[in-house]
Amino acid sequence: MITASRWWGDFLALRALLLAGFVTLILTSTNGARAASLADSTRAFGVKELYLKYCAGCHGESGTGNGPKAASFRAHLQSFADCERMEMRSDAVLFLIIQNGSASIELPPGMPAFGGLLTEDQIASLIRYIRDFCRSKSRIDASRDTAGDQEW
Repeated sequence: MITASRWWGDFLALRALLLAGFVTLILTSTNGARAASLADSTRAFGVKELYLKYCAGCHGESGTGNGPKAASFRAHLQSFADCERMEMRSDAVLFLIIQNGSASIELPPGMPAFGGLLTEDQIASLIRYIRDFCRSKSRIDASRDTAGDQEW
């Protein structure tokens, strides 16, 4: 006999898998025209401006979770520069969180849903943008590691 909680868990898992497939198509399209279209649309609505408008208030301009509104939350906000933690979150999960809010995947309900304000392409662009916080930090850390090897 399937219990309600097991059914709900299976439903959420299936929903995440279906969404993961959709997000994968958007983010890793091998079709040149589609990839070019996404790049053009990202420039058209300015992904940095979207981030500053919808995300930076809580997550901070540098993505470290220290925006002006961050102090009003009980829990520490996600730092997009925390590479280990960001690697644990798939693009599909990030998509769900941005589109439907954090409570949609049973996280604390602080993150609102932006699905009514942002298109799927805008959400996909934001995911790529926030992943760059970690990539930028990795490049900086790597340059510091090599700089430390030099004699001054």
